[in-house]
Amino acid sequence: MKRRQVLAGAAGALSVTLAGCADPTAVLIMTGVSDERIAERASVSPPDQTSRRIVRTAAENGSATASGTRPPLDVDDPIAFDGAYYELSRSETRIGEELRVTINVDPGASAPDAATIAFADLPEPDRELFGRIVPPPEGREGVVGASAVYDDADREASVLVPEAEYGAVERDGERFSFEVVGRDEVDAYEYRYEATRVAENAAAFAERIRSAHLFELSGLSDAEREIVEEAIDGGYYDGSVSDAFSSLAERFRDHDAVEPSDWGGEFLVRYDGTDYWADLQHPPSDAE
Repeated sequence: MKRRQVLAGAAGALSVTLAGCADPTAVLIMTGVSDERIAERASVSPPDQTSRRIVRTAAENGSATASGTRPPLDVDDPIAFDGAYYELSRSETRIGEELRVTINVDPGASAPDAATIAFADLPEPDRELFGRIVPPPEGREGVVGASAVYDDADREASVLVPEAEYGAVERDGERFSFEVVGRDEVDAYEYRYEATRVAENAAAFAERIRSAHLFELSGLSDAEREIVEEAIDGGYYDGSVSDAFSSLAERFRDHDAVEPSDWGGEFLVRYDGTDYWADLQHPPSDAE
């Protein structure tokens, strides 16, 4: 699995400045998990309306299609949708070319002679493009840019294609000069998604993850047990890698991670009768 989601707890923990350990090298965080929590951490949800449509159609009909210049939905991870869990596959077929329009907005340029259009009067495809950078993100200085892909209908409606009819846009009383800096033909594809239901509910999906990844931590030395107990009670962090941590990390590496990484990974472990989601970090050189 190659989940892109950031585990907030682990990420936040790693950013904490600890006494004597501002930049921890050896990290182990163990969090007790229920079926629902295992299912949540081992899957992703469709991130937007397009993705939800694809998953719903594929779940109901076996497959779904979408077109564009890049895949609208990743298939690396199981998808949680309407209480069930699915694995997706994707194939693609080139169907032609579409136009990618790129604009730059310079908040510091006045361009007094540039023709101006109100944001609300922009055609929909242009309004969506400008809406991402007008006004510029708070705290952002200098020129900001954005791109969007225009199909035939978008091109017909746009005031940016084939040439820009305006040089500034006004929104909420502010005027922003802009420049079209790119009109590039890009390959367009039809993406076909197929869905396979792998679990009817969170309990069934969690059991699937347990069957593939769960292992038991037992027979620990006193030093290893101390690390594990600290990992459960808020997390274990150290600026160096002790012999006990290395031997404990080796126990983890002997099993398949739910989410492997060069610096450790995420594991599902059982310790003293309780299931834990474990986030392990160690130097790559230690993993060799």
